[in-house]
Amino acid sequence: MKDSYTRKSLFSQIKDSISNSDFEKLSNLQIQLDSEMKNLRKLYADYRRNLMSL
Repeated sequence: MKDSYTRKSLFSQIKDSISNSDFEKLSNLQIQLDSEMKNLRKLYADYRRNLMSL
């Protein structure tokens, strides 16, 4: 996801946290990123499984 006028993307927030040395926020964002990646992997696996069953 990319930045919008009203909200920064997760990657931009991580980059900003690194620049500001806000390691607590960075840790929370990394946990959120890990959760989003797990969800994305599951959705992709379901998508591939559905393609193979056609």
